[in-house]
Amino acid sequence: MRAKRFTFIVGLGLALLVVWLLNFHYFTGLDEQAEHCAVTHFYADGSSVPVFGAEDIEIDHDAGLAFISAVDFAQIHKEFAAGGVVETQGGIYVWDMVANPPGSEPIHVTDISRSIKQDGQFRPHGISMLKVMNGYRFGIVNHAYPTVDGVAQSGDEVLLADYVDGQLSVTAKVRHSLMCSPNDLALVDESRFFVSNDHGACTPGAKALEETLGLKHAYLLYYDGDTMQQVARNIAYANGVSLSPDSSDPMLYVSATREEKLYRFDADKLMRGDLRASRGVIDLPFSPDNITWDERGALIVSGFPNLYRFLAHRKGMPGFDATPAAALRIAVPGDDGPDHQALFADNSGMINGATVAAVYRDKMIATSVFDDRVLVCDSEAP
Repeated sequence: MRAKRFTFIVGLGLALLVVWLLNFHYFTGLDEQAEHCAVTHFYADGSSVPVFGAEDIEIDHDAGLAFISAVDFAQIHKEFAAGGVVETQGGIYVWDMVANPPGSEPIHVTDISRSIKQDGQFRPHGISMLKVMNGYRFGIVNHAYPTVDGVAQSGDEVLLADYVDGQLSVTAKVRHSLMCSPNDLALVDESRFFVSNDHGACTPGAKALEETLGLKHAYLLYYDGDTMQQVARNIAYANGVSLSPDSSDPMLYVSATREEKLYRFDADKLMRGDLRASRGVIDLPFSPDNITWDERGALIVSGFPNLYRFLAHRKGMPGFDATPAAALRIAVPGDDGPDHQALFADNSGMINGATVAAVYRDKMIATSVFDDRVLVCDSEAP
C-alpha cells in the first residue's frame, strides 16, 4: 500500500512538473514586447509558396545582402524515420535588402544553391560567410542522407563553397567521425573553421538519453585545414557559433542551449590548443540558438524562452501550435550601447521560437526553423 502511495505521489509530482515546464516557464528576465513587430514571409524565385524553415542568416552590412539557410527538417525527419530515400532538400537564398528592404511586402529572395542540389543531398543547417577577393566564401553544415541498399543513411559534413556569378559552387567537403552531430560553424579563413557538435553521442538512442538527462556531453571542434580536434567540451547542447568582428582580438562565442548561456573563448588560444582559452560565460534569460552581429559589433542572440514548449511544438504534440520566442542585443567591450537590450519577446507564437535573429540598419529580422514566418521588428525596441 505504501509503495502504491509513493508511486502515485512521485507520478503526480512529475506530472505537475511537466505541466509547469510546458505552460508556465516562459520568460525569466524579459518583459513580453512584440507590438513593434510584423509577420511576413520569404518568397523564392517568384514562387507563391513561402520558404519554410529559415535556420540561419549571415548579413553583409556594407552590400546590404542577407544569406539565408533554410530546410524543412520536420519533413526530413519523417522521411528518414520511414526508411528509403530522403527526398526533401533545402537551400541557400540571397536577399537584396537595398532593393527589397525589411518591411517590404513581399520579401523576394533568390535560390543560389541550385547547382549544389543536383546530387539530391543538400540540407543546410548553420552557415558562416567570409568576404573574399572575388566574392564570398561559405562554410555550410550539411546533413546528407545517402541511400545504401535502398535505405537512407545519416551523413554529416561541412561544405566549403564560393559564391560567384550568382551561384554557390562547392570547393571542398569535410567529414570526420568526431563531427557526428554538427550544428553551426564559424569560418576562420577560407579553409579553417570551428564547428559545434550539439550532442556528444552519435546514435539516436544515446542522443535521446543525453537530452533527457540534460548531460553536458556536447563539444566544439576546430578544423585547421587538415585535421580536426576537440577544443572545448562539457557543453549542454552546443549550438550557434560565431567569431567576433574584431580581427585584432578575435573572440569565439558558443551557445549552450540547455544551459541558457553563451560560452566565450579566446579564438587564437583555442586554435593553439591552449587550455586557458576560456573567457567566461554570459548568462541569458532564455535558451540561445544562433548568434549574429550588428553593424556596431554587438551580439544578437535569438532563442527559446520556453525550450520545453518548443520541443513539444517540434514533436507535433497537440495543443502546442504556438511557442515563445525572443531576441537580445548584448554589448561587447567598446560598444557604447546598453549592456543588454531586448529586441522582442513574444508568447503568442508570432513565430515559433527564434532560431536566428539579425539586425540590418533599423530593423531586426527573426526566423524559426520549424516555421515559414519571418518577423520584422524595429530594432530599437520600445
